[in-house]
Amino acid sequence: MSPSLSRRTALRCAGWGAGLLTGLRCAPDARAGAPVAVPLHALLAELDELSAALQRAELDGVDWQLRAQTLLCGVAPDELRAALELDWASLAARTQTAGRAELRLEPGELRGCPSTPRFRRKLFALGPGHAIVPHGHRNLVSAFLVLDGRVRGRHFDRLRDDPEAILIRPTQDRSFAPGDCAAISDRVDNVHWFTALDAPALLFNVSVTLPPRLQLRGSSTGRVYLDPEGEALEGGLIRAPRSTLSDLRAKYDGSGR
Repeated sequence: MSPSLSRRTALRCAGWGAGLLTGLRCAPDARAGAPVAVPLHALLAELDELSAALQRAELDGVDWQLRAQTLLCGVAPDELRAALELDWASLAARTQTAGRAELRLEPGELRGCPSTPRFRRKLFALGPGHAIVPHGHRNLVSAFLVLDGRVRGRHFDRLRDDPEAILIRPTQDRSFAPGDCAAISDRVDNVHWFTALDAPALLFNVSVTLPPRLQLRGSSTGRVYLDPEGEALEGGLIRAPRSTLSDLRAKYDGSGR
């Protein structure tokens, strides 16, 4: 078995299960039963070391993806929420006004976080029916943990970039509850899309930019916006036209889709 295929199999068995393990919360050993509880400060320290190793190109993006997802699924959402030192009233007001809010977290706003972490931290708050609209990433790895509410999460492998469209393949479409995790890399599940279901949702996100020697998509970084409701092709593939943040929000944000 090739290394890349072996890593993909490991990812699926860690809770990525489009058909095999849907709904299973991942753990260091998914076969062992319940996820293993990890003290938050220890988890964040290990995530920091993992991210530093990625920046030194000692592991690749898919390795980080698998290990970061496993780490995040080892912490209780309540513990992480309690460690956030935020103006929750302000965040709630922003979410109610706009339907969604995105907040970059300083190290001091997350108790137990290293003082100079090698990973970025964000919170995404979504009102019911609001979305993190479909997009892919260039030269970046990222992982999400649902802290509150339920979201519909859809992921797609990104197979080819064309000038007007991107060829994608659906990999998972399921409901994520508190404690559920997802992660992306350039090679696996690069395109994702989250929609809050019947109540407000809160998602914690970490990300790391790949070092130059691991970058697969030129030298630029950032999001790539596309519409997965594109042309259906043979084999379950989709030709997803390129789009913009404003157009995708007009179509999907607040629609519940």
